[in-house]
Amino acid sequence: MKRAENPVADIEIRVIRNERQYEECLQLLRSLMASASNGAKPNDELELLAMVLERYEEERYALTSIDPVDAIALKMAEFGWSQKDLATALGSASRASEILNRKRALSIEHIRVLHRELKIPAEVLIGQSQPSDTFTDEDLKKLPLKEMIRRGWLGSQSLDAQGALAQVKDFLARVSLGATPVFMRRSVYGGIDESTRLSTYAWLSRVVLRARQEQRHSTRFIPNSLSTEFMQQVAKLSCTDQGPALAQEFLAMKGISLVVERELSGMKLDGAVVRDDDGSPIIGMTLRHDRLDSFWFTLMHELAHLQRHLGSQAIAFVDDIGNVDSTDQREREADAIAAEVLIPRAVWARSDAARRRTGDAIESLASELRISPAIVAGRIRRETHNWKILTKYLGQGEVRRHFPNVVLD
Repeated sequence: MKRAENPVADIEIRVIRNERQYEECLQLLRSLMASASNGAKPNDELELLAMVLERYEEERYALTSIDPVDAIALKMAEFGWSQKDLATALGSASRASEILNRKRALSIEHIRVLHRELKIPAEVLIGQSQPSDTFTDEDLKKLPLKEMIRRGWLGSQSLDAQGALAQVKDFLARVSLGATPVFMRRSVYGGIDESTRLSTYAWLSRVVLRARQEQRHSTRFIPNSLSTEFMQQVAKLSCTDQGPALAQEFLAMKGISLVVERELSGMKLDGAVVRDDDGSPIIGMTLRHDRLDSFWFTLMHELAHLQRHLGSQAIAFVDDIGNVDSTDQREREADAIAAEVLIPRAVWARSDAARRRTGDAIESLASELRISPAIVAGRIRRETHNWKILTKYLGQGEVRRHFPNVVLD
């Protein structure tokens, strides 16, 4: 494309073939429109340039109707990628070849990488282009929009219904976790009530956005580095008055974000663990039970998911700790790991607390393990299914005060 120093002078306009030319045309269009707004007479070049830009944008954003492999090939050409570049991004030359030759299906991890690196919409890579695979306005109207506005999730407090819908679409799109119904059903695990499924997605999105904004850690999380010993170190923070706040800072040093965000109305949710687009792990907690025993067990449960289960097929686990799916091996394993980290089975078996269940026994075991007595009391309540006992040891009302930014109304 050739243009003179004066943007309104003679212009040679050609078909746009790449992003660089597109950006140049946009800049030129802005200059021409600025000249027109300052009194210059609009010319044919301005109209022609707008038409060229519109055609490129239509082709650029028409990916949703094409085959995922064709979309990859198209974007590779646009970005100037070779098959070697694709192999580098995916971590395997054979994997790249198999995908391009349609011999291997895209995994969730492939989708995340291609969405991030080649800017291909997740719904295209999943092969979803039907209306039922997107959240419609009717779906979004089921969200508690007024509550989301009141709590500052959607910006302005004075949005009308249409404005709120536009804002919530932008809100979900900014997170880029592949927020379509099919993608989320395939990749988010846990006891999600169908009546609040979309609210759960919105809550997860809020947690991710807050983690990005707060950026508490500068350390990148190393996969497979989360040891039982580290989790036990986190658990020992429970014996201090500032335990929950210290846990947040300690996890940040490992590259793990801990975000406390109250659940939306109607949800029954204690915690979740989710991977952001760059692979960074984020733990979200609602503190709906403002108790120390609940906080520490939920935190260990989510860390167990991060250690064992969060991978290429799962971007998130969401948990109602008191009502986990007993048929799901991963949930049973996360419960077992959390219990073992907090109080090892061998120690529990020989302890007076397991048999006598008295205050002295609880305090003695907590002192031995250097953990909060609330954790011991919580273990007894879970094993006996007696939720009326030992209430004075649970640390009721002792968690939210460490997170003053949590909206409670």
